[in-house]
Amino acid sequence: MYIFIDESGDLEPGKGTEYFIIGMVFYYKRDLSEINRVINMHNRFLWQNGWPKSREIKATLLYNYKTVLNKIELSNLKIGPRLYLQEIYNDINELDVKSGFLIHKPSNQGAMLRCLHKEKIYNFLSKNLYNECFGYLRENMNIYVDQRNITLVKKQKKINRTIQRLNLNYIGYINHELTYQFALRKHISPEIEISFENSKRVKGLQVADYLTWAVRKKYEGKPFWYNLLIKIEKVEKLDNF
Repeated sequence: MYIFIDESGDLEPGKGTEYFIIGMVFYYKRDLSEINRVINMHNRFLWQNGWPKSREIKATLLYNYKTVLNKIELSNLKIGPRLYLQEIYNDINELDVKSGFLIHKPSNQGAMLRCLHKEKIYNFLSKNLYNECFGYLRENMNIYVDQRNITLVKKQKKINRTIQRLNLNYIGYINHELTYQFALRKHISPEIEISFENSKRVKGLQVADYLTWAVRKKYEGKPFWYNLLIKIEKVEKLDNF
């Protein structure tokens, strides 16, 4: 099975987002052509209609395109990217996937959690979401996590080395937790592969981005895009409300 993981919002209190969401997309077919076809089709349409190839294609960027793109880029658009999001969600709704989300309020973090580095908080919250979605897991898992955002470590000199260390911390922590849970609940040892990837290469991460963003917008009082995903089975864990 495949698991695609992305996040939406900011873990640090007072950074402009009320909610921080971790999203997981679970896909059980060996062949990823279904996901690749849908994402490639919409990416190609956006490029053909003026979306700059130098820009990422993410839900938040399409939604906020008027403030994201410069004047020249805006003048090249033949469609409204925010309006086109509806077409993307309609097709994602037809994908044979399941999903899980952890909804966290940074402003409600306790003192012990606030003193931790954001990456340790992220790892801890991820562990909780894996456990909440344990019924979706299989003993053979290929896990793809959206690559680290360098803004998390931009003040440090050796960014690449720091990102590598943080990734290894996540891999070791989650491997240990999942191995323990499978031994405890199913008495088996799972096969786990975890990698951090660019969403341009792994299209399932773009699906995770769209779903996770829609969940965050729902909790912000704008459920329109979330309501387009009625066919997708979801687990939603409210973390610290």
